[in-house]
Amino acid sequence: MSDDPGAVVRTGYDAAMSSYARLEQARWPRKRWLGGLTTLLTPNAEVLDLGCATGVPTVADLATTFRVTGVDISPAQIEQARANVLAATFICDDLRTVDFTDGRFDAVVSLYTFDHVPRDQHGTLLVRIHRWLRPGGYLLLSIEDADEPGRTVEWLGVDMHFSMFDAQRTRQLVVDAGFVIVRTAVETQTEGNTEIPYTWILAQRAPEERVANKRSPVDAPTQSTQRLG
Repeated sequence: MSDDPGAVVRTGYDAAMSSYARLEQARWPRKRWLGGLTTLLTPNAEVLDLGCATGVPTVADLATTFRVTGVDISPAQIEQARANVLAATFICDDLRTVDFTDGRFDAVVSLYTFDHVPRDQHGTLLVRIHRWLRPGGYLLLSIEDADEPGRTVEWLGVDMHFSMFDAQRTRQLVVDAGFVIVRTAVETQTEGNTEIPYTWILAQRAPEERVANKRSPVDAPTQSTQRLG
């Protein structure tokens, strides 16, 4: 087994493509949160999906209205994504090293992906995402609500790396990166026979005239817990 989390994630998602696609058929809150984001965007907006997997359903849904770029570390997932969503652009790369020009995107979406990035790198990645967004652009983030420094365990029959903070710390990292949190909640979703709480955050890069006041308190965020499945 490799000691590099990226190599573990890449190999794991290559091998688990079919089983992960079946898992995603469960009733998750993703569609509702994506709907809340898309109402804030204009047609033909440029959107980045970090951790796009096979492009279904997120990129496929977004690409009907927006210009979408998907990034995933798994070559197998990206190959399938290119076949699934012809209207989007896909890049096979590691979230920790991929880079884009400043102010390129109107929105960045990263769902169920930060969980696989070592948590001591979450803050740096959020700062980079903030830079990639145009002033007023949006971030939609979901990550498991747990205090896990980092471990590799069996998941869907493969080795997979997980690392994350609890909801409060994740929200603070988003604010520290320069975002204003628009909406946040912890919602529980069913994965197989397991119910897992996820932190959901919709945040905005402030318009340039408000940059000096871009930090917002998160000590009393809007929170709700919804049991799904």
